[in-house]
Amino acid sequence: MEVLAPAYLEIWNHPDNLRFLSLTGRAFEDEQLRQWCGAHLQAGVKYSGAFSPERRLTAILLTRQNPTEGFELLSVGEYDVQL
Repeated sequence: MEVLAPAYLEIWNHPDNLRFLSLTGRAFEDEQLRQWCGAHLQAGVKYSGAFSPERRLTAILLTRQNPTEGFELLSVGEYDVQL
């Protein structure tokens, strides 16, 4: 998650997204993100990133797997940032 956190903050705080994601219009902070992601991880959500050979983050994938209920794709998004 450490590698993906800056990308998530940039995506969520982008003006095109923030108007839909924040009821107050205020930017999300790093601590908020870490609390949410921590809760997701405890609930069994797995965060994955795809990287180019140049170490650019190109996609973020969220999944949850349950032996009884199966595999659930929660989110997939294309992204491009140098790490």
